[in-house]
Parts: sequence; C-alpha cells; structure tokens
Amino acid sequence: MSQENKSSKPIKPPAKTTPLFLLIFSLGILAIAYPSPQEHEPIKHEVAVTRLIIPVFAFDSSGNPVYDLKQEDLKLYINGKPVEISSFSRINFQYDRETTTEVKEEKIKQEQPVVQERIIFFIFDTMFNSFYGLKNGKKIVNKLVDKDAQQSQFVIMENSLFGGLKLVGGPERDKKKVKKLIRRVARLPEYNAVESDYDITSRSPLSYYRTNKVISREHRKFEKEKVKIFVDFLSRLKYSLEAIDQPKIIFLISEGFPQILFYEANLNIQGHISYDPTPFRMMKQLVKEINDGGSLMYTIYAGRVNLHQRPPHSSSPGKGPQGVTPTWGFTLDDVFIPITRDSGIESLKTMGVGSGGQFFEGSTERIIKEVHKSTAAYYELAFTPRSDLGDNMRIKIKCQRKGVRVDSLVQTIRNKAYADMKQIQKKIFAINLVMGRNWANMEEKIKKGNYTWQNNQRTAIEVEIPENMKLQPVDIFIIQFEADFKNPDIKMARKMVTDTEIIEIKKKKNKETLYFLIIEPESTSCIYNRISQI
Repeated sequence: MSQENKSSKPIKPPAKTTPLFLLIFSLGILAIAYPSPQEHEPIKHEVAVTRLIIPVFAFDSSGNPVYDLKQEDLKLYINGKPVEISSFSRINFQYDRETTTEVKEEKIKQEQPVVQERIIFFIFDTMFNSFYGLKNGKKIVNKLVDKDAQQSQFVIMENSLFGGLKLVGGPERDKKKVKKLIRRVARLPEYNAVESDYDITSRSPLSYYRTNKVISREHRKFEKEKVKIFVDFLSRLKYSLEAIDQPKIIFLISEGFPQILFYEANLNIQGHISYDPTPFRMMKQLVKEINDGGSLMYTIYAGRVNLHQRPPHSSSPGKGPQGVTPTWGFTLDDVFIPITRDSGIESLKTMGVGSGGQFFEGSTERIIKEVHKSTAAYYELAFTPRSDLGDNMRIKIKCQRKGVRVDSLVQTIRNKAYADMKQIQKKIFAINLVMGRNWANMEEKIKKGNYTWQNNQRTAIEVEIPENMKLQPVDIFIIQFEADFKNPDIKMARKMVTDTEIIEIKKKKNKETLYFLIIEPESTSCIYNRISQI
C-alpha cells in the first residue's frame, strides 16, 4: 500500500468572485459568501471576541442619503451605557454615484471608501398576501431591480404555508434572470381572511349567522397559527445572514397580519373583547432573529389602497387600532372591527421599524424613490463588546448632526461559543474556515493537518490527530465544492478520536475541491487541509 504525504497546494480561487451561495439544510436555509482571490496558506491567527459590526444607513430629514457622516457625529449606547466606537466608515457600492445628484464628486474621491457588492433579499410572503398583493409586489420588486445602479446581487425567496422559506433563485446580478425568478413566485390556494365570502370580523346578516360565527372562530384560530408558522419559517433566515459579512438588506413584501388577529374574545362572557399580545410577541422574536443575523428588515405593503370601506368614527388609515367599542350582548364575532388597509400596515410597521429599518407604502413610484434614497448611504460601525454589557445588547445610536437620521440594528447578541452552536451554525463555521474567512467568533487555534491515502482506490484517508485532541469527542467535516467554490456539500460526524482517524471519502459528481476539517468543540482547536484530486 503506497502512502504519500500530501501537503496541499495553495488554492487559487477565480479572479472574479461570486460572493454568495445558498444551501438548504432540512427546513433551514444556509447562505455562504466566499472571499476575494487569496492564497490558502495556513491560517495563523488566534481570535477572541474583538469587535462587532453594526450596519448603518444615513439620510436627512427629506429622506436624501447623507454620504459624509463622520465617527464624531455619532454616539453609541449599548443597554443604556455609552460605548466607544472602534471605527466608522462608509462602504461604497459599484456605481453608487449615479444614485444621487447632491453629492460632490470631489468629496467622494477624497473619502475613497471600500468598494463592496451588496446582497439584497426579496422575500415574497404568500401566507398573508392576496393575489393582488402578490401581483403588485412583483411589480414593485421588478422596478426596484430595474432602478438598481449599484450592481447588487439579488436573492429571491418565498415564504409559504406549505413550502416554508424557499429559495426561488439567486444570488444573481443579471437583471433579466432576476425577473425570471420573480415570475416564478406563485401564491398557493390558501385561505385568506380578507378575500373570504364571509368577513371574519363582521356581523353576518344571513339567517345561518350562528354557523357562520363558529366558522369565523375556526378561521381566526387558523390564521393565528399561520402567524406562528410565518415567524418560524422566516426566522431561519438568520443562519444565512450570519454567514454573509457583506452589506445585506432584506425586503419583505406582504400585506401584513389582519388586525382581527390582535384581538381575543371570551366565549363565556358576552361582550368581552381583549387585546391578544401573542402575534406581537412573535413579531418581536422575528425581529430579534433578523437582527442577530446582522441585518435590518425593510417591509413593503403591497395591498390595495382602500381594502374595505371604513365605518364612521373609526380612525383613518395608518393611524393605529380602530376606535370601535363593542356593544353589550355581542361577542367578537358580532362586533364590526373592519379589516381596513391599516390592519396589515400596523404589523408591517412593527416588523420594519422594530428591526431598525423602515416601512414603505403608497404608489409604486413613491416606494421606489423612498427605498432608493433610504438605503443608498451605507456605513459600518464597529465596537468592542465589554463584559458588563451582557449577552443581549440593545443598541441605540444618536446622531449629533442636526437634520440627519440613521437606521441601524436595534439589538444584537454576543458571539456564541462553538460548543453552544446548533448543527447548522457549525456547518457554516466549518465552511468559513476552509475558505479562509475570518469568523472572529471565539478563540481559534487552527493548523494544517497531515494525512495519507489508505489505498490505491483513494476511498479513505488517515489523519494524524494532535495531542490536545486525542481521546476527545470531535466534530469531523468533509466539504466538497464544485468549480469556483460553488454549491458546497458538507457532511458532519461526531466521534472520539485517538492517534489517527480514518475518514472515508465518497466523491460526488461535479465536485472538484475537497477538504477535511476536525474541530475539538471545547478548546476550538482545529486541523484542516485540502485533499488532493481524487
């Protein structure tokens, strides 16, 4: 049996990189961004939790982007305590000078900000969207793509009751291909309260009112369950966001949750109607997951301007809950709480503004203009989290320059230790390591590992185990890539190791690059290497 020591040659990624790949692990979604061209020499760094990055968008009172914001213009507070800003810099996107008419060219040339590509997620909600809302939402997104002058990459996703959070396609820079992906989004024939023959919020004039009332209660229960499913599915986007250290934006296109879902009735007490905080709590959880992934979420209302006729003495659209007082003797099924256009708007505002982003409504032209201006001036603020700040950090950024506002994350979490990560997060971590990216999550001790082939067929390798890993349970990863590091395939196993470990190799079709990686969870000691062509 011939055994030959293999030391991996430096990898030469393609000159022109594509910064995002998406994988689907079970019901979760994993997105990976790979780096600019670099040599894969042994990774020589030992990283503690050094700093966290907060994305910041700046604009003035008229909504125009502000490109000359400085670090001294801002004050950062974490959990109410002032924190020193380590660095603050504007990120320049390709061709972003074309997006504004008020910025002086000389200033841009003097600043020389870092040039990056940004990734834009368009998520079409098919659970709380009518046919009209979905059609109008596609129209809005098509125009946003058309008007993009920054060479962004687009990811099209769909959040549906039966399919979950589904990748339709992307990342894609070609606008024609992006529009084809948008056309593939289709609304499933789900029950929609707004389009029901019998409005679940209004009193039925029909003789079989009692039967209709029972049906209404069941529909409300079903719709509330849909809110939970909606949040569960969309929260999984967090894992994709964690793997992307480029500028990223999320746009949720929806009509929002019907306002009736925020009320509850006691079936045993006539006229007893109370506020149900459950949907609101679930929306807060969604916002937290998106923020923990390092992104803001912008929400777009795609429904009709006047969905239902408002009754007298009710509040005007967009002004909050309706001011209707139930009459004694009626239950929630009897009282008229109309589903006006602001029923879904309030929930979308909660999610958008609550994440640190914004909410957009109105005509398509108005939405395009406001989105374009609000997201053009992008900065990254870095700070070092102190031990007294805790794990959950509420963020507040005050801009001291008059007339300037900023959008940023409202909360984040201290980086999680590897041993506490979920399996999908460990897989993201492993792929980032072999691709030479700086995860900067914890203390890392990473070395190249030696291996030998076990047979002429090259179906297994034997890896030398370092002393500090021997007789310890470790995580073993085999990662395969297609050409240009596309479409990674990753296998993970947990086992106890001794002096050496035999790893079986099953080469997959079209996979050109192969790595092994072994991590000891407690010490985060890692060995990895690229396996020669097999």
